[in-house]
Amino acid sequence: MARRYSPWLLGLPLFEFVGGFLLLLGLSPHTPSVTLQAAALAAKESTPFTTTGTITGLVTSDGGVPLVNAHVELYRAEANGDWTAVSTAETDATGLYQIADLAPARYRISFSDAPPLPNALQQYYPEYYDDISDFTLATVLTLTAGTTLHNINAQLMPKGQIHGVVVDQAGRSLSGIAVTVYSDANGDGLWEPLPRYLYRYPYITDSRGRFGFVGVDPGVYRLGFTDTLTGAFQSEFYADVTDLNLATDFVITRSEVISPVLVTLAGPTSGSQGIVTDLDGARLAEIEVTAYHLGRGQTRTSVTDANGAYTLAGLPPGNYQLGFRDLAKPRRFASEYHADQEEQTAATLVPIADEQTVQTVNASLSAIGRVRGVARDPAGQSLAGIAVLLYAPSGGTWYLAQTTQTASSGVYELRLDSGIYRVGLYDPVTPPRYLPLDTEELAFPVIISRGVTSTLDLPLLPLSALTPTLHLPMIVR
Repeated sequence: MARRYSPWLLGLPLFEFVGGFLLLLGLSPHTPSVTLQAAALAAKESTPFTTTGTITGLVTSDGGVPLVNAHVELYRAEANGDWTAVSTAETDATGLYQIADLAPARYRISFSDAPPLPNALQQYYPEYYDDISDFTLATVLTLTAGTTLHNINAQLMPKGQIHGVVVDQAGRSLSGIAVTVYSDANGDGLWEPLPRYLYRYPYITDSRGRFGFVGVDPGVYRLGFTDTLTGAFQSEFYADVTDLNLATDFVITRSEVISPVLVTLAGPTSGSQGIVTDLDGARLAEIEVTAYHLGRGQTRTSVTDANGAYTLAGLPPGNYQLGFRDLAKPRRFASEYHADQEEQTAATLVPIADEQTVQTVNASLSAIGRVRGVARDPAGQSLAGIAVLLYAPSGGTWYLAQTTQTASSGVYELRLDSGIYRVGLYDPVTPPRYLPLDTEELAFPVIISRGVTSTLDLPLLPLSALTPTLHLPMIVR
């Protein structure tokens, strides 16, 4: 049967039904079409509309490397001709930034690798869009409502750099040498040391004798070198003079990298040298060797090269304890002191009789101790992602020395020097599923020996094991 549509709805004629609906809207069923069009336009204008805009872009180095946490600042043009800083942003891990919710206006934008704060080191020259150093000449961006200005990018040019190495007269690297940068900023012949906060790298030479300064502004500089650690070497200015007024100039005009600067200090030729191997005789690189002066408390360090060789130059006369520590990550070998001692107090002393004494001290390191195991639930199932905590003793107390997590197989491993430790654990999931054993009092004790792998499986109990059973009183009627 064909379906028939009735002009009656809810008991009313169709015309009256529609008319009643229009009256509810405040309109007459006889309203002219112009009035209906005006009502439709008013409804359209009442719908939400974005009245702000967005600016996005990318900040990189001149070589195209994204700059993380670069500072972006936005300035808005005012009616009186002034410019007001209105918003800032920092770039993400990919160098991208976004500034949203901006009112329609004319803008200028600046870029720098660090906020313009006191003592903030900037390794790159700040600039304005588009590649302008003068704010008044910066490109004006016109932002309209509901739009996004894409690709407002910047490539920042690096400032100058000075890098070098300090050695003794035998060509052996010297650690612990203080390096000072001097500047005649006023051009009046008065050379003043630059503030320490301008040094990105430590101004003390490292275990390979290296030093370096980045973010150096255009100017003329001179370098001074002082053995503040032992006093065994003569202070000087580059190159090989004792008067700052006679020192060599280093000129930075834009983005020069002055390297390498080789500095040779006069002083004793005494020291220690040797080869570090494993127990099978294989030579070991990346082993830090430290000489401890007995009595003075002074230290000097070196690092073995690819052939396992090290030199500790410029050791003033005295008795020394030598320590050996693996710098590789993860560590491969246990730390020790000469000769094959686990405690510094038990180390065999190395005597330096005079400024010409050179002692040869070799070392053979044992593999580092390990503790390994599996975290399991009461059913014997291995548990992934369980946090494992290692506590080490210190002065009669315990402190958190290492942390790791169990792998997908539930296995964990910690690498340690010999000693007595405690291993704790907890479930990092929220809410936790298992009882935490995350304090030194609840942790499991374990003894670690060099070259030995100890096994310590970690049992976990569900939180329900602590849930009390509720006994309701029986009511007898």
